[in-house]
Amino acid sequence: MRSPLLFLLGICLPLSPLFAQTALAPLDPSVPLEISAAAGFSLLDKSGDPDPKQTGNVGLIRYNGGGNAGDDQINWSTKGQGAFLGLALGPFYLKAHSLSKKSSLYWISGGSFCGQLDGIFNCGGLSAGATRGQEYNEGRLDLAILLGPLSMGARYGNDQLKQTDTATVTRNIQGASLGLQILGHLYAGLGLETVKESHSGFAPFSWNRQMGGVGIEFGDTWRIRAEVDRGSSDYAKVTDSATGSYVYHASEAISQTQLELQANQIVFGVENKLTSLPAIVSQGVVARSTQISSLRASWLYPEGFTFTYEIQNQIYSMDISEADRSLEGKLTRLSLGKAF
Repeated sequence: MRSPLLFLLGICLPLSPLFAQTALAPLDPSVPLEISAAAGFSLLDKSGDPDPKQTGNVGLIRYNGGGNAGDDQINWSTKGQGAFLGLALGPFYLKAHSLSKKSSLYWISGGSFCGQLDGIFNCGGLSAGATRGQEYNEGRLDLAILLGPLSMGARYGNDQLKQTDTATVTRNIQGASLGLQILGHLYAGLGLETVKESHSGFAPFSWNRQMGGVGIEFGDTWRIRAEVDRGSSDYAKVTDSATGSYVYHASEAISQTQLELQANQIVFGVENKLTSLPAIVSQGVVARSTQISSLRASWLYPEGFTFTYEIQNQIYSMDISEADRSLEGKLTRLSLGKAF
């Protein structure tokens, strides 16, 4: 049986920026990292050499979005804010970001739901005319050291998702990663995270996430950067021996591509990310997927200011009232940063 306690923990559009760097350090400092070792390459200049002028940056992020599945009269909305910090300390680079959001879902007809939203796989139900809300908080702290062409990184993270009916999911994250610069223009990164997940009323359980990628960068005034990433996470489950109810993390297969073009002070970015959840026959769950595509424009002003506008199109394939349906939505992201 599916756990009755697992109700839409993640009913709304993901607010955490879903695109993140694995091999290359981001040109836009508001973009987060898939693995911490990528932060070490922030210490390099356009030529791939150590940049003694690199000090750090700080900024704020604002999100807003929503979507619907018209056949079922489902509507959801989400909004939130975040902050980021980057700091160079000799051969070390520290990068931190935090996110906070509030979301709500309204379903006129009611029914059952099974799919992935906010990065957590859930099954549950919603009564006709009911509205549910949630709060989501995320924090990441990445530290990398650059030793010639080698970057080594460590990560600590904490996520918490809480519903209006007090159901709570928390994740504590620890990770380690390596990055390598090859011949000045080619980069590779590989990272591993261990996630300890806790649900209200259940014992904690753990699972691993692996991510790797390769990227290439060349050019000076005009710069082109491309990156291809692959990743996966493990299936994990915990059962309440008294009731037989259970919660689990569904295994994932992640495929991501990114392309950036910088022309003077303007950076254009195009990204696509597909997260597939394989079928779990024993649980009666068929394969599901999340498709995210993004267009981003960033202005890197000579005075050190950075402004970014991003639009994400998001499509979720899932079970809605025991039928294959797609939930579609859009998310906009604004960020303002300042180098120091």
